[in-house]
Amino acid sequence: MQYADLADLRHYAGFDSEEDDDVLIALLAAAAELIHGVTDRVFKVEADSTRTFRRIWGEDGPFAGRMLYLHPHELAETATSITGSPTVVYLPDNAPPYSRIMLDETDTVGWTYPTVIVGKWGYSISPPGTIVEVNLRLAKWLYGLRETTTGDRPLVTPEGIYLTPNNLPADILAMLQPYRKLRVA
Repeated sequence: MQYADLADLRHYAGFDSEEDDDVLIALLAAAAELIHGVTDRVFKVEADSTRTFRRIWGEDGPFAGRMLYLHPHELAETATSITGSPTVVYLPDNAPPYSRIMLDETDTVGWTYPTVIVGKWGYSISPPGTIVEVNLRLAKWLYGLRETTTGDRPLVTPEGIYLTPNNLPADILAMLQPYRKLRVA
């Protein structure tokens, strides 16, 4: 999976030759994997898939038996189907990705155990502009790793030892920071 296409990368990076197109396509995919690794999210979901939940949270208090936490998953849009077809509310209520589903106050069906949900599991159906930009930037950066420079680029020592950077460029990490999934221990 990648979030930008070859034409976008060629335009973004100013590549005129088609000589390295196969390499560039591979680097777009590698850049998308790096994005996944940093954010723990998928930003482009094209097909439905199924997740099964065996426990409903909120056994005490105001949400007693009504709240389903999707962690570590998230829905990019409302579910295609939920076992038993209960009437539900998706949370947060402002927009996807949805991290919780709660039975609506008017629901008369309740949860079915296990609860099977079919939907588009990920952050979004199409990637946010920032993620497309990061995909392009990372692919260009990876392509540039062929050259010997310093800083966030590889370095060849006088002894011929090839040293690669131990981190992604700081601007990339800053762009990805708002998209990082919070992890609960």
